[in-house]
Amino acid sequence: MRVDYAHPAAVLAGVAVAVVVRVLEAPAPMRPLMLGSFLLVCPGAALVGNPRTWSRLAWWTVVLAASVALSTLVSTALLYVDLWTADRVFGVLAVGSAIGCLAHLARARPVSA
Repeated sequence: MRVDYAHPAAVLAGVAVAVVVRVLEAPAPMRPLMLGSFLLVCPGAALVGNPRTWSRLAWWTVVLAASVALSTLVSTALLYVDLWTADRVFGVLAVGSAIGCLAHLARARPVSA
């Protein structure tokens, strides 16, 4: 299996941009757009992995469904244990997305020359 660094790098960049937008309190028009796109793409993309093994439509469908499911599960779990805040949900999803990307990179074996 060939190591694909572009996909994890894109997801990690999305996580970094979302964290910067949230921490720096970006203006109102930019914040919902950036954080909404993070919530719809990054958690699912980190879970699903390499898009080259899927058709484009199937990959996007699974990524969007997985992102919505993960966001719902994290929100519900934090609400159940009485720890829900928007920042905690965002933090758990950001850390989980980063760990998922790093796990995909650790599992991939580089091609020997």
